[in-house]
Amino acid sequence: IHAREAVELLQQRYGDRVFKTVIRKTIRFAEAPAQGSSVLSYDSNGKAAEMYRELAQEVMHSHVNV
Repeated sequence: IHAREAVELLQQRYGDRVFKTVIRKTIRFAEAPAQGSSVLSYDSNGKAAEMYRELAQEVMHSHVNV
């Protein structure tokens, strides 16, 4: 609930400068650093890696003026 409220506050304050993609914590997300790896290489087909790829696509296609 707290994370959702934080995202809502950011969206209210910064509007379209907040990316739509949300990175949610997963077990693999937590395990990757303990294995000395990024989640993209630790579980490249997992949900966390998919969320990071979605964010990367959004960043590459954004035209936000910061």
